[in-house]
Amino acid sequence: MNKLFLWIAAASAFVLQSCQKTDGIQDEIDSLRDRVAALEAKVGDVNTSIVALHKLMDESLVIVGVEPAENGVGYEVKFSDGTSCPVINAEEIQGAVTPALGIDDEGYWTISLDGGATSTRIESNGEPVSAWPVAGGEHQPDAEGVTPQLRVSADGMWEVSLDGGSSWNPLLQDGEAVNAVGENVGYSTSFKSVTYKEENGQLVVELVSGGTLTLPVVDTFGLTINAGENETFFLGETREFEVVQTNVAEVMIQAPKGWSAELEETTLKITSPAQMPAQSEFTLSLVATSEEGYLKIIPMKLTLLNETWDASACEAWRNFKLRNDENVLLDFSYAGYKHGEVAPPDVWGLGYTVYDVTKYGLDPTGKTSSRQAFIDLLKTLKLTGKNDSGGNLANASARAILYFPEGDYVLHDESDDVKRDTPLYDDSGNVVAEYSSSDIIILGGNFVIKGAGRDKTRLIMKTKNYPATSDLWSSPVMLNIKNNQTRIGDSYSALTTVTGDAAKGSFSVEVGSTAGISTGDWVMLYLQSKDAELVAKELDPKTVDKPAMTDIQTICVYDYHQVKSISGNTVTFCEPIMHEVEAKYGWQIREFPHYENVGIEDLTFVGNAKTNFGHHVSWEDDGAFKPLNMMRLTNSWVRRVDFESVSEALTFSATANCSAYDINITGNRGHSAVRSQASSRVFIGKVIDRTSGYECTTSSGLPGGAFMENAGQYHASGVSNQSMGTVLWNNTWGNDALFESHSKQPRATLVDRCTGGFVQWRFGGDVSNVPNHLRDLTIWNLNATNVKHDFGADVFKWWLTANDWWKIMPPIIVGFHGGQVNFALTDENGEKQLEYLESNGQAVEPQSLYEAQLRERLGYVPGWLNSLK
Repeated sequence: MNKLFLWIAAASAFVLQSCQKTDGIQDEIDSLRDRVAALEAKVGDVNTSIVALHKLMDESLVIVGVEPAENGVGYEVKFSDGTSCPVINAEEIQGAVTPALGIDDEGYWTISLDGGATSTRIESNGEPVSAWPVAGGEHQPDAEGVTPQLRVSADGMWEVSLDGGSSWNPLLQDGEAVNAVGENVGYSTSFKSVTYKEENGQLVVELVSGGTLTLPVVDTFGLTINAGENETFFLGETREFEVVQTNVAEVMIQAPKGWSAELEETTLKITSPAQMPAQSEFTLSLVATSEEGYLKIIPMKLTLLNETWDASACEAWRNFKLRNDENVLLDFSYAGYKHGEVAPPDVWGLGYTVYDVTKYGLDPTGKTSSRQAFIDLLKTLKLTGKNDSGGNLANASARAILYFPEGDYVLHDESDDVKRDTPLYDDSGNVVAEYSSSDIIILGGNFVIKGAGRDKTRLIMKTKNYPATSDLWSSPVMLNIKNNQTRIGDSYSALTTVTGDAAKGSFSVEVGSTAGISTGDWVMLYLQSKDAELVAKELDPKTVDKPAMTDIQTICVYDYHQVKSISGNTVTFCEPIMHEVEAKYGWQIREFPHYENVGIEDLTFVGNAKTNFGHHVSWEDDGAFKPLNMMRLTNSWVRRVDFESVSEALTFSATANCSAYDINITGNRGHSAVRSQASSRVFIGKVIDRTSGYECTTSSGLPGGAFMENAGQYHASGVSNQSMGTVLWNNTWGNDALFESHSKQPRATLVDRCTGGFVQWRFGGDVSNVPNHLRDLTIWNLNATNVKHDFGADVFKWWLTANDWWKIMPPIIVGFHGGQVNFALTDENGEKQLEYLESNGQAVEPQSLYEAQLRERLGYVPGWLNSLK
C-alpha cells in the first residue's frame, strides 16, 4: 500500500490584536467571518481531493483515461470501474492552517499538521477509521471504504463526517480540535501540479507535501462520440452521430425514459420522445467494456424542445413536403459520397496496403524535390497510365494508401520545368513563357493519399506551373487524378436511345434497349441538341439576346447516374433526374468511363500565389498554382485538407457523387476555390476561405489599392459547365467574393446556409458561354456579410439584357439575410428576375435545405453531417 498525504486548505489566519476601539475589534471579527466564508467556498475542492486520493490509492482500480479538466488546471481521471474524479491543481491560500489527510501503510486515514512529518490516525469511537472495509480483521482493498468529508464550522473549526454528511464531529489530532485559522500558507487541494505524459502512459502528481506520485495509465480502449457538449433534439427526432470504437468488447446503452438509441460500429442513432415529458434536460450514457473488463462511461447531454423539427418551417419547405403544384424545390439530398447517406470509410480499416512514401525516396524535409520518387512509386503501383515503354499501367483497383508522414514534400519546383524549343507568345507577340510544366497524372481507383494531419503534412508547389497555351488559365495542375479516357461527354459511346418522356424529379426512363446496361452500372443521361424550340424552352422567359451567346444554342445535358434496377425497357436510377426529359429531342444513355473510391485527406497543399492578385491580369494570377484536379471519378472525396496561397484549390471535373468538406483556404487570395465542373451531385461543404489580398474594384476584377483581410478567392466555391445537383453547404467565403457560377450550362445548384460576400461580377464565364447559370439555382439562407452591386436601391437584376456577361436564369431565393438587397419577382420594367422569393431579410426554418431533405428521405440526419455542424 502506498503512503500518501492529502493536503487540505484551511482559512487564512487572523490573530486578534488588543485594541481600545470597539470598531477595530468589530472589523477584525468581520474579517475573520469573511475569511471563514472564503474557506467554505473551497471545501468542495477539498472534499473532491479526498475522493480522488481514495481512488488513486485503491489498488483494485486502474486509470483508463485522462482528459483535461474544464478549468484547464488539472485533469479528469477515469477509473476502470467506470467512475471518474477531477485531479485539480491547488490554489494557494495565504494565512492558512493546513491539516493533511492521508492513508497509511495499513490503510487507515491519518491527519498531520506539520506537512506530513508526523501524523496520527483519525479515530471514531476510539477506533481508527479504515479507508478499506474490514471484515474478520482483514482489509478488503477491492471494496469501497470510508471516505471522509470536511467542512468548516461557524466558529472556524474543522469538522469531519464519516457517514456521507449525515453527521458531523470535530476533526481531532491527538484528541485536540483543529482550528481552521492560522498564519500559514495553505492549498485548495493536495495536488501542487498534475501532468499527464501521454507518450509514456503516466499520470504524474506532484504533492503539496513535496512527494511525487507516478501512476500508470492504461488508455488502450475507448469510445468517442462526435457530438457537441449538449445536443438539442426536437420531438420524435432521430439523429445519427459518428462514433469511433477502439478495443471495445461490449457496450451497454443507458437511455433516459422515452429515448431510444442504437449503436453500430461507426454510428450512434438516437431517437427522442414523441411527447414532451416533464423535464427537458437528459443524459444518455454508453458504458464501454474492454476485453480486460475495464469500464468507461461516456455521457451525452441532451436537450429536448417541445416542438417537432419543422413546426416553424417556411412555406417553400411545406410545399416541398406536400409535393404540391406550388412546390419549386428539387430534391438535392442525393448529393455527395454514397448519396450523402454515410461518410467515407476510416481508410485504415479498408485492408489496403500502406505505402509510407518516405521509404520510397520522398524527402520529408522539403530540402530536395520528391517529385520523381513519387512518380516512381506510382509506376510501381500501376497508377501512371503507362510504363517507360508506353504500356498501360492504369489501375482501377490499386487498394493502396499512399501515406505521407509529417513533413514537407516538394512535388513541383523549377527543376521539373523543361526549356521550350520556341517560347510561348501571347496574341500581341509578347513572350509568355520560355519553359513548360507538366502535371503528375494518376490514373486509377481505390486508393487514398493520406497525410498525418493538415497541420503536419504539406505537399508543396514551390514554383509556378507555366501555361500550356496563351490562355491565362492553361497552366497544368500539380496532381491530376482521373480515369484514363481522353474523351469527353459528347464522344462517349451511346448505349441506347431514350424513347419516353420523364418529369423532372422522377427516377426512370424508357429506352429502346437495355442491352449492355446492368444494375449497378454508372451511365450518362445525355442530350446535345440544336433544336430551336428546345433552346427557347430552356431560356423562357429570356432569349438569346446577344450574338456572342453561341454555347446555349446547343443544349447540352451530361447527367451521370447509377442504375438501380432494370425492368423490361425501363431503366431506374438511384438518383432523381434534375432536368425534364422529352424523347423527341434525342436523349440517349451513354457510357461513363470512370474510377471510384479515391480519397485525399489529412494534409495541406501549399502554393505561392502572388500577393496582388487581379482577375485575368496575367497567367500567374489565374492559374500558376493549381494543386489538385479529380476527373471522371465516382464516390470519391477530399476531407480535412487545407490549401494555402493557391490560384485554384480543387476541381471535380466530370465526376459524380463526390464530396469535398472540412477544408480551409488561407494565405494569398487567388482565382477560385472548390469547383464542381460538368459533374453530377457533388457536395462541397464547410469550406472556409480566409485568404487575403487587394479588393477588386472593377467588373472585370482589377485590383484596387485597398488590402482586405478575408477578401477570399475571387470566385468562391461553386459550379461551371454542365454541372447538376451540386450542393454548396455551410461554406464561408470572403467579403470580396460570391459563389462561382462560371457559365457553360450549369443547372440545379443549391447554395445552402452559406456565409460571405454578395459581390456582383464574381460568377465568371466567357461571353460566348453565358448564361452564367440556367434553371433551379436555389439560394437558401445565405448570410451576406458584404453587399456590392451596380443596382443601388433598385431591384437586383439577375439578367441584364444589355450586358454580355451577367445573365442568370431567375433563381429561387429563400431566407436571404445579413446585408440588404432589393430582391423582387420582377424588376421596374416588368422583366422576371426571380422564380420564387420568400423571407428576404430573415433566415427561415429549416436552416439547411440539404439537411432537411436528407432527414426527410432517410428519417434522420446522418452522423457525418452532424459532425460538420
